[in-house]
Amino acid sequence: MQVKLVSKQWQEIGFQGEDPCTDFRGMGLLALENLLYFAVTHESAARHVLSRSCHPRYGYSFGIVGINLTHLALTLLKDGALKHHFYNVAVKEMKEAALSASSTSGTAGVQLPSLRHFHQVYCYIFFEFDSLWRNEKPRDIMEFNRVRDLFEKKLRAQLKSYDCILKTNFVLRNV
Repeated sequence: MQVKLVSKQWQEIGFQGEDPCTDFRGMGLLALENLLYFAVTHESAARHVLSRSCHPRYGYSFGIVGINLTHLALTLLKDGALKHHFYNVAVKEMKEAALSASSTSGTAGVQLPSLRHFHQVYCYIFFEFDSLWRNEKPRDIMEFNRVRDLFEKKLRAQLKSYDCILKTNFVLRNV
């Protein structure tokens, strides 16, 4: 089986043209890894979001929006907005590891924030953005920046909470 990189099928999942490389220029490999992680690790949620992105009235370009949301996640990381979330996740995982170690004869490994944790943040962001997008009922894709800015404002307010944890136990709602 031969796979062609350049294909009209890329447009079906929300890329601008027949070659997705042109869309990834802005965020590169990180955006590709985020999309792949979402699709593989949270397959049902990713399929749900992809399906909703194809809505005849409230649809959007899944791939392009995903790349844009990688930029948002990276900005939140760089400016420190994710610090409470990452701290709380690390503490939660250390507690779980300690409980696991006390119930077994071995020691449980404690993992400090890593790329996996960043990918989880991305999955949360994409899923929640999709929900807000639908609730806002935008006229068309030209309202993307307005909805994205509103989403970022709400997310930043949420991230200011000292006990913030962005949870990825997604609840799927009807399309």
